[in-house]
Amino acid sequence: MEKDKNLVLVYPYGIWRNFYIAFYDVFIRDYLFKYLENVKITFIVKDKIGKLLIEEKFKCFDFNVYVIQETLDIWIRDWAPIVCNNIIVKAKFSPKYLKRAYKYQSVPLDTAGKKIADKLNLKYSEISIVLDGGNFVHNGHGVCIITNRVITENENLSIGEIEKILKESYNLNKVVFVPVEPGDETGHIDGMVRFTDEKTLFIADYPDEYEKGKVFMDNVEILLREKLGPDYKIIRLLNEVPVDLHKALSFPSAVGNHTNFLQIGNKIFMPDFKLKTDEQAYMSLKNNLENHEIIRVNCRELYSIASDGGVLNCISWQY
Repeated sequence: MEKDKNLVLVYPYGIWRNFYIAFYDVFIRDYLFKYLENVKITFIVKDKIGKLLIEEKFKCFDFNVYVIQETLDIWIRDWAPIVCNNIIVKAKFSPKYLKRAYKYQSVPLDTAGKKIADKLNLKYSEISIVLDGGNFVHNGHGVCIITNRVITENENLSIGEIEKILKESYNLNKVVFVPVEPGDETGHIDGMVRFTDEKTLFIADYPDEYEKGKVFMDNVEILLREKLGPDYKIIRLLNEVPVDLHKALSFPSAVGNHTNFLQIGNKIFMPDFKLKTDEQAYMSLKNNLENHEIIRVNCRELYSIASDGGVLNCISWQY
């Protein structure tokens, strides 16, 4: 995988779900600033009041903050440019799931993604293909895994054309398509499958009592073993049976999803929900990643974002 990267998050003040702030304050202060001393952290805010607020809250720390008025939600992974193999490419953010629920958000968030790169003086190219960053995981060495949602989002293109665009745009030599997990309206891959280095891949697992989900992910493992070959170390990472302790307003809950961890270099921030599967998930990461530090993000406020369908990888972006 690539070296430590700069980290960017949206601070949620001024966004309609201000109750996310309680989680962000804990996560930023007790986890990010504590464990990422050598990583430059940047915050994006919707307005100048949000900028003043975060500068006052964290005035003892070193960070950047920029105002981008088009920032309408916290799920920056999805609408920011995709960084792969040291290439930055902005795909079109116009997912069908937003057209049903929050259709007014697509255009401004697509614009916000471009403005982030502009604010950070990053050179990027654009492609017209519709693709969320949450539906793109790669190993930093030319291999990408993506769900077939990208096919239904781009019905004007053949599978071969989509694969060709992705390979040429992101300097890839292999693109592997997997089915969308049942019940996941977003069609994202980053709660199912994650690379931690070039040859190590974690695939979500479920307890036996959730037979439908377990069988589905077992089949994903079979598919990826076939497509990737024997050189890859594949490990199952236990997720909880999908739960929803705080009723999700639009999307299925991500409470219990450990696969949506945040990786910065050799540090992995694992969502810890105080559920029975947490310890097993932690030990899977710890025992298989001896050169990594596994940090359990365990705070009550974690449920506020997870119950709306995303966890730590979803709210972060690296370049």
